[in-house]
Amino acid sequence: MIKPGFILIDKPLKLSSQRVDTIIKKKYNLNKVGHLGTLDPLATGLLVVGLNEGCKYFKYFENLPKRYRLRIRLGATSTTLDNEGELSNLIDTDLRGKESYIDSILESFPKDYDQTPPIYSAIKKDGIPLYKYALKNKDVEIKKRHVSIYTLSRTSNIEYTQGSSYFYIDLFVSKGFYIRSFAKELGDTLNIPSMADEIRRIEVGPFKIENSISIDDEINTILNPIDYLDFESIEIDDKLYKFIKNGSKLDKSITKKIKDYIILKHKDENIAIYKYDSDEELYRIDLMVKNENIIHQ
Repeated sequence: MIKPGFILIDKPLKLSSQRVDTIIKKKYNLNKVGHLGTLDPLATGLLVVGLNEGCKYFKYFENLPKRYRLRIRLGATSTTLDNEGELSNLIDTDLRGKESYIDSILESFPKDYDQTPPIYSAIKKDGIPLYKYALKNKDVEIKKRHVSIYTLSRTSNIEYTQGSSYFYIDLFVSKGFYIRSFAKELGDTLNIPSMADEIRRIEVGPFKIENSISIDDEINTILNPIDYLDFESIEIDDKLYKFIKNGSKLDKSITKKIKDYIILKHKDENIAIYKYDSDEELYRIDLMVKNENIIHQ
């Protein structure tokens, strides 16, 4: 029997993140399957997938930074900013031997800025995904998002083939960052048409691609999400445990604010996650932990 928790999937090319969920749900006859951070069909790599009650923990991981490996193409662009769209602006671009120049551009690239998401994305405007506006050739105002780049570097030499220049970039970025938008932004900085040729996600916070399995592999490890939370743990006694298991709030006299969230443990077993209520200045139940249903790594 498959127990709730997280599994790490190496999403293959041309498969949507939603399709990965559906395959796993049907294969193991699960009630609910979801993922943390959508990957485009033409992006590969790490997809953190929640199984059944494991999906309830997603809210604690929404702001995790992510690491990507991008192969950028200079000398062409497309409607979708990757190989899925129609190519345009084909310009012979040979940048071999200009690695130092590229490095200087990457070093000077802003680390915090407002980024415009690509119109071919699932972000909703007035309840409608942006890509549906694009498919109907409708103009739509796209709201910018504040994003951050923590590290950015070129990881390969520049190759020239069929009129375009290619090289790999390592990006460690904040939540909400669009790699396809960055590919265009870098080209704009260079005044050269550009697009993403390959995108691979290799990290999502503490989760790494080297610990993932393929969609065809049998599940052999289910991660307990609570093991990856950076919350303070507090051991409670038998008396308080009787109240906590019923979801009671913590009295002000028992604890003061430590963090926004705390994990309550009883006899070294995780019992519940509590969230601080700033209005009442006390902790309230946020999620009961069903230890009997979670497999520890």
